[in-house]
Amino acid sequence: MTKEKAATIKHRRWTRAALNNEPNPLNLSGRMPLYCPLKALQDGQSWFGAQYARGLPGRSSIIRYEAAKRVSEPKTPIVEAHEEKHEHEASNSDDTERSLRPARQPPSLPTQAFLPHPSRNGRIQKVQIGSFLIDVWYLAPYPEEYSHLEALYICEFCLRYMKSAFVAKRHKIKCPMKHPPGDEIYRDGALSVFEVDGRKNKIYCQNLCLLAKMFLDHKTLYYDVEPFLFYILTESDNHGCHFVGYFSKEKKSLLDYNLSCIMTLPSYQRQGYGQFLIDFSYMLSRKEGKIGSPERPLSDLGLLSYRKYWTQTLNSELEKHPSSSIEELSLATSISADDILYTLKVNNMLRSNDEGGYVIDLQLKETKHRPIAKMESLTWVPFMVAAARDGNRDGVLNVPREATAISTAAAMPSPVRTSPRRKSSASSTEKSHRKRKR
Repeated sequence: MTKEKAATIKHRRWTRAALNNEPNPLNLSGRMPLYCPLKALQDGQSWFGAQYARGLPGRSSIIRYEAAKRVSEPKTPIVEAHEEKHEHEASNSDDTERSLRPARQPPSLPTQAFLPHPSRNGRIQKVQIGSFLIDVWYLAPYPEEYSHLEALYICEFCLRYMKSAFVAKRHKIKCPMKHPPGDEIYRDGALSVFEVDGRKNKIYCQNLCLLAKMFLDHKTLYYDVEPFLFYILTESDNHGCHFVGYFSKEKKSLLDYNLSCIMTLPSYQRQGYGQFLIDFSYMLSRKEGKIGSPERPLSDLGLLSYRKYWTQTLNSELEKHPSSSIEELSLATSISADDILYTLKVNNMLRSNDEGGYVIDLQLKETKHRPIAKMESLTWVPFMVAAARDGNRDGVLNVPREATAISTAAAMPSPVRTSPRRKSSASSTEKSHRKRKR
């Protein structure tokens, strides 16, 4: 190409007539055109060359997004939008005649279908976890960009919270977890219990506390989860272990509390899972050889659940051993004596005798069938806590949960011993020094 042709092409490229006559003017000099009409961008994003269309959505992407938008919003009124577009095209007929490409209706970009919907009351109204859409009972301290949404979407395996259904659907495909993190310590049919350490899985436990706050009024702990152990109850099927409920307890409780917080999802309530979690906490206390009690104060639903569990457990134990005392009942059930006395007084099961003492009356009531924690299905050893070896006793150190003697030996600082090779080398150096002195 000669210099004159190159100059004419370059000069022709900067004129408006050249832009109007050329349907697809390529950038021959490697620079962007002087200006780009908005109508040209709507008709075809790559009209000025493929090298400048890298950051713009392609036609296949727009079609795919529009199909997803129609699925997510099947009843959106689109008649008015079409009428406004026709009126706009009629008013701007002169502009369309001077457009670079033949006039056609550009597809609208998918923006509203994938944006989260703001809440009318300024707080989260519903939560979508798994296949359940649940109404929220109380306000939870989620981050500010999530607290103003109408619905919050939570993954039932990793408990990550998301803004929209589209993001939750994409996360469900990519999420690598199919069960809670931690060790599976109990399995009975479809029910499984996982023990999760708050220090090892901090993000998961924090998300769990935020989820629990939506259904618990008196819960105040959200982020300081390291001193606690979390026991997650799940239902298993071919798709994974689905979250049902949980309870937490301190690793080292000074008052021998065996439960700090308990929550069952409303979608799984009235099926006996709350009673199962309480029974499971007392089974761990029996495994440890301790007398346990829940942390006070109890919520209204928690008090009702515990009162029902204590009554059923004492009745079943009195059926086996009618002449048991309060101390014997406490040792057999791992329920504290104060809780036993409270239950007996509430149910009017204490009766005074002629000798000035009290007799426990048995009250037989029909009980509904519920899952029961079985000791033979438990694979668990108590959690041991020891101070760090560097002298810093403020924090806790997780010790392998084995025999007590092994754990105490691991907590004690071990003396430094030299290896046999070091002894031989030290003795050889001493002998060489002695030979030199002689």
